[in-house]
Amino acid sequence: MKFPLIDSEKIYRLITENIPDTVWISGCDGNFAFISNNVTNICGHTPEEFYEKGFALWYDKIHPDDVEKVQNAHKSLFNPTGESKGFTIDYRVKRKEGGWIWLNDRATATFESNSKRYAIGMISNVTERKQLEKSLRENTLQLQSILDNTTAMIYVKDVDGRYLFVNRQLEKNLHLSGEHILGKTDIDLGINELSHTFYTNDLKVIETKAPIEFEEVIHQEDGPHTYISLKFPIYHTADDTISAVCNISTDITERKRVDAQLGRLFAAVEHSINVVLITDIHGRIDYVNTMFEEVTGYSKEEAIGKNPSMLASGETTHGEYEELWDTIKRGKTWRGIFKNKKKNGQLYWGNGLITPIRDENGAITHFLAIQEDVSEKVKAEERVKYLTVYDELTNLCNRTSFMGQMNHWLMDKTNHTRTAVLLFIDIDGFRLINDTYGRGTGDIVLQRIAEIISSTSSSREKRCTNSDADKPLVARLGGNEFAVFLPACNENDGTEVAEETRKMLEKYRFVEISSHLTASIGMVLFPKDGSTVKELVTKADASLSYAKELGGNRIHTYHGEDLVLEKIHTRMEWKGKIQEAIQEERFEPWFQPILDLKENRIHHFESLARMHNTIGDIVYPASFIDTAEMFGLITDIDRIIIKKVILNQLNLCKDGKLFIHSINLSILDLEDKKFLQFLRTEITRNAIDPKRLIFEITETAAVRNLDMAVNFIRELRAMGCSFSLDDFGAGFTSFRYLKEMEVDYIKIDGSFIRKLTENKHDRLFVKAIVDVAKGMGIKTVAEFVENKETVEIIREYGIDYAQGYYIGKPSPVV
Repeated sequence: MKFPLIDSEKIYRLITENIPDTVWISGCDGNFAFISNNVTNICGHTPEEFYEKGFALWYDKIHPDDVEKVQNAHKSLFNPTGESKGFTIDYRVKRKEGGWIWLNDRATATFESNSKRYAIGMISNVTERKQLEKSLRENTLQLQSILDNTTAMIYVKDVDGRYLFVNRQLEKNLHLSGEHILGKTDIDLGINELSHTFYTNDLKVIETKAPIEFEEVIHQEDGPHTYISLKFPIYHTADDTISAVCNISTDITERKRVDAQLGRLFAAVEHSINVVLITDIHGRIDYVNTMFEEVTGYSKEEAIGKNPSMLASGETTHGEYEELWDTIKRGKTWRGIFKNKKKNGQLYWGNGLITPIRDENGAITHFLAIQEDVSEKVKAEERVKYLTVYDELTNLCNRTSFMGQMNHWLMDKTNHTRTAVLLFIDIDGFRLINDTYGRGTGDIVLQRIAEIISSTSSSREKRCTNSDADKPLVARLGGNEFAVFLPACNENDGTEVAEETRKMLEKYRFVEISSHLTASIGMVLFPKDGSTVKELVTKADASLSYAKELGGNRIHTYHGEDLVLEKIHTRMEWKGKIQEAIQEERFEPWFQPILDLKENRIHHFESLARMHNTIGDIVYPASFIDTAEMFGLITDIDRIIIKKVILNQLNLCKDGKLFIHSINLSILDLEDKKFLQFLRTEITRNAIDPKRLIFEITETAAVRNLDMAVNFIRELRAMGCSFSLDDFGAGFTSFRYLKEMEVDYIKIDGSFIRKLTENKHDRLFVKAIVDVAKGMGIKTVAEFVENKETVEIIREYGIDYAQGYYIGKPSPVV
């Protein structure tokens, strides 16, 4: 439809007056040809004012910072040299009534009418939009600041893995700026080791269209860091499809470390061998560990919320509890032992501490209790304490306690004018009980015997004792030996008690065995037979031995000749012990180092015999050597020692340790025609280097049978072995025999060495021995070197070797 021209003008005017924007038309002279009425709504000025003043009015209202921009824009519309161009600009204008507004001014290219050029434009009030843009810009800056300053790594990737946004933390971790990251993938950035993990996790978010949390490990300069990454999809607003994936990664490395540490600490506490519980400030239990459950019998569920008083045994006083609470409320740690009660009513001892737990402000919030169940330890200590006084099997006094109490009575001056009796009791043939019925039955029988002896002693107590100090002492000395000490008792009373004991044992019928038992009893009198424990015990033992020698089942009161018999009896006992040890090869060599004084290093080791008794204790030579020589058993011992020394040397050779060993021989070894052949066989069979063996014999033994000693020494030296004369100088008669015996070493007797620092006569004698030995080409060894001063003296005298505790003690290993 076409409108007449007049109608068209009405229509255009109607449109311009009813749209919110202001339409304007101006000429190149700066005057308005037309401006719509709604300009008043925008800036407060009427069209008439604009018609009157033109652009001068407009420029006067424009913000000073924007005037030049607007003027240049208007000039560009009427460019005299070139084609005119339209513009679109935003600027500020001050309303007539005051206050600044933002306008958007848009002008088209110029047109001509009536030979004049005009421009047409449209002005919109965009103040609200500008305020929104400003707010958005400020919010965006705030958001960017937040994102850049957070410790989390934040980025946005499109569905192809290209970075669309990164924050500063990601830039820092990748050591790249944002401009190098944006638009690139992880592969583009060279993050090859992580790209697959990142891409896989991003893909899961795209596939599931849901947020997913991942744990990702990233290696950084200071080591691997663990991140917890939340990834979620970003949708197109138009078609609701995923356009990107956003990732927020938080470094949880320290948290993981702390969690792991806390986990280990919790595991340590939870599985601690000690009871651990935590209460609140009011004493209500918040936590108990597994050991608490095991020790007390209460489950965690039963304990939580309760008071620890649930464990009270009732034996702890109110004052003790008050002291505990006063200590921990003052912030101190309480330590102590309480007797507690388990769920089943059983009592136990708990040794531990209770200490306050404070918050970051130092206020006490909880109490930690750590407690060790020391019930067994307390029982063991009580048992040890008990066993220091009593015998474990019979509950009688043990030997040590018996001797101590007897000594206490003897040392009391008030008892010096009184008499007393000591009985030693031995059950005849008791070993047969153990061998026939077993040690278990033997122990039961010993308990019955202890009851009988205690009973007969008590009967005397009722008749004779007036005070606790005079009560009889009954003890088990060991094995099947018992003792009774009867204070304030005469010989008749003692004999009566001994005879009653013997008869009771003889007629008692033991259920466990089919035979009766008898006892041998030795009796001594105080003060007639002695005034000290040692004297009385020695003579009681001798008296008991005599009673047994007479056939047993009798009482024997001590006589002087009993000690001679005791010595013989002891040697016979030792003979049996030595024979058993030989059969079971319970002899072994111990090695004592011998120092080369010139080179200051160990030259060789002397092999010294030691014996193990039946319970594994070490027995030293002083206890068995004389008896072994007396009964001709020393050669068997020496054979065992030699075999073990050679075996030890073989093992050392395998380890590359080439040591020389010296071995002691008895005169009986020299007299045994088979002994020399035994040595040859052992050395040859084991391929031992004879040069690493030195055999020793004492000076007195060698001189006693010189011809035999000389022949034996020559045979050994011919095999390649060396020979040493031990205890040289003990007889002071051997100088003239040295040349004949052809020994390699002499050991100067320790009696001369021990007092070298204080005895000038010993020094003269030792110096003489050294001079003679040197003249004969014989090496010298000083025994019993026990201090540094002695070492200096013998080194000055030219002695070759030193042996003694200062150099080194004997040991079962080299």
